[in-house]
Amino acid sequence: EIFKDISKRALEYKTLSFKPFIPSLTDAEEKNNEYIKKLLSKVIEIKSLRGKNIVIWPYLGKARGIVKLFKEYGANVTLIDEEINPPNPIKVIRKEKLQEVMDQARSSIALLLDADRDRIALYVKQNGKYFTYIPNEIYSAMHNILAKEFKKKILNVRTIPSDLRGDHTSFLNILTGVGYKHLGVILYFLFGIGVDQSKIDVALLYLEDSDGNLIKINKPTPLKERIIGLMKESGLKEEKFLVAMWEESGGHTLNILEVTKEGENYKFETELPLIADKYPVPALVLISELICRGYNISDSIDWSIKGINRTTHAIDKEKIRLMSNFLVNDKQIIQIDDKNYNVSALSDNTDKIDIYQLKSRDSTLYFRPSGTGPDIRFYIFGKRETHLEEIQRVMDYIGTNFK
Repeated sequence: EIFKDISKRALEYKTLSFKPFIPSLTDAEEKNNEYIKKLLSKVIEIKSLRGKNIVIWPYLGKARGIVKLFKEYGANVTLIDEEINPPNPIKVIRKEKLQEVMDQARSSIALLLDADRDRIALYVKQNGKYFTYIPNEIYSAMHNILAKEFKKKILNVRTIPSDLRGDHTSFLNILTGVGYKHLGVILYFLFGIGVDQSKIDVALLYLEDSDGNLIKINKPTPLKERIIGLMKESGLKEEKFLVAMWEESGGHTLNILEVTKEGENYKFETELPLIADKYPVPALVLISELICRGYNISDSIDWSIKGINRTTHAIDKEKIRLMSNFLVNDKQIIQIDDKNYNVSALSDNTDKIDIYQLKSRDSTLYFRPSGTGPDIRFYIFGKRETHLEEIQRVMDYIGTNFK
C-alpha cells in the first residue's frame, strides 16, 4: 500500500524543480584501473605484457576499461567487436574466427569475456596448437604458479564445488556455499568487518584442518586462530597473504591480508578497499602476465583429475525428499559398486543442508538441489579415465535408493 501511495503521488506531479547543481564527474574506468594496478603491484610486477599482442573478445559490450588497462600495461590489444548470443565463452567459442584474428595479430593469447565479465575463458596458442581454458583451470593453475614459483601464501576461499587442483599449494583452504553471499562473509571475517547475523546464519562456511577435514565456522575467531596457528607452525611473525575468493563459473576476487604480531596479539588488515563481489580483471591480468613470462597452464595443474557436472530431473517434492532421505548417511561410509565413500552433509549455520560430499580414495563428488530449475546437480573431481562412469554410477545409486 505504501508503494501504491508513492506511485499515485508521483504521477500527480507535472513538473519538478531542482536547485542549481553542478555534478562532480568521476571516471569510473580510470578509478577501477588505478585500484587494479595498486592491487597487482603487491602481487607481482606486471612487466611482460609490454609489447605483447593480446586479443580481447567481449561477447557483449566494448570492455573499454579492460582494453584500456591492458594498453596501459603496454600490450598491443586487438579487439573483436562482434556480439555472441548467448554471451557465454564457457559454452560458445568461435575457434575459426579466433585463430584467424590471432594469426593476423600475431597473438598467442585471447581473453573471452561474457556480459558481466564473470564468465571468462582463455584461448591460448602453445607450441603451434590452440587450447581452451575455463575458470576452474585458469584459477587453479594461476594459484599453483603463484604459490610454487613466487612463494605466495594463498588463502584459497572457494565455493563448493569449484576445482580442488589448487588446494595442495594453498596456505589454507576455506570452502563456502555457491555465490558471493557466502564468500563475502569470509572476507568480512578476515578483515574485521561486522556482518549481520542473518547473513551468517544462511551462509555455508567451512575451513580445512590439517587432515583435510571440513570444520564449520560461524564467527571470525576460529578462522583467525587457524591462520595464526599455521603461521606459528611455519615460524612466521608476519605475512602478506593473497586472499583469492572464487567460484567455478568464473567469479574471482583478490585482496591482500596483512597479518602482523603486536605483543601477544595479531592484527589483520589491508591497505586496499574490500570488494565482496566478482572482480575477475586482476586475475585476467595476472594469468596473462604469467603466460607471457613463459608459464604454461597445462603444466600447472594435475590433468589426471577431471571435473565435470551433470544434472538429473527432480521436481521440488523430489528434491526435498532426496535431501532428507540421504541424511541417514551423514558421517557414514557407503559402498557404491566396488568403491567406498565417506559422506558429509554440508549445511549453513541454521543446519539447513545445502550439499552432500562423497569422498573416496581418489575422487570427490557433490550433489545439491538446483536453485533455479527442476534438477539435482551432481559434480565430480575424479580420475580422467573413469570419472564419467563413476558419476553415472553415483547418480543412479542415489536416484534409485533415495529420490
